[in-house]
Amino acid sequence: MSEQEAPKKRGRPAKFAGERTRGPLTVRLRDEVRSDLERGAVQNGRSLSEEIETRMEISLAQKNQLRFEWGNDVFRIATAMAASLSGIEDWAGKRWDEDEQAYELFKATTCEIIKNYRDHVLKRQRAVPHGNMASMSHDELAQVFAARGGLGPPPPKRAPVEIVVIDED
Repeated sequence: MSEQEAPKKRGRPAKFAGERTRGPLTVRLRDEVRSDLERGAVQNGRSLSEEIETRMEISLAQKNQLRFEWGNDVFRIATAMAASLSGIEDWAGKRWDEDEQAYELFKATTCEIIKNYRDHVLKRQRAVPHGNMASMSHDELAQVFAARGGLGPPPPKRAPVEIVVIDED
C-alpha cells in the first residue's frame, strides 16, 4: 500500500451527522440486571437498546417531574438525604427506624445537609472532618454523612500559590 492510500475502513459506512439520531453507548451490567432488561424488552416488543433507552427516559422524566414539583432546593436536599441515609444504615448495620443511634444520626445529618445547602447558596466555606469515624463525635459523623450524601459544605478557599521564577544567567 502506498503512503497516499488510506486503509479501508471496516464495517458499515457511517451515517452523516444530519442522519444520526442515536449515538452508541457501551455499558457493563451485572447478569441479573441484563436478564431483567432482556425480559422487559421481549415483553414490550423492543430491542435491548430500546428497552434501556425507554427506562432511562422514564427515570429522567420522573426526576425532572420531582424537581419541578418540589423545586430545585428541596429536590437536592431530599436526594442528599436519601444518599446519606443509605450510608448511615450501612455504617450502623441497622435501619434508621429500628435503631435509636441510626435515627439520631439521620436527624443530625439532615440538619447538616440543610445547613450545607444554605452555605452553598450564601457561598460560605467550611471544612468537613476527616479521619477515623470511630473516634468522631456525633456532630462530626453527621457532617461526614452529609458530605457523603452529596451535599457537603463548600470547601474553604485555598491560599493563592505564588510562583517564583529564578533566572540563573
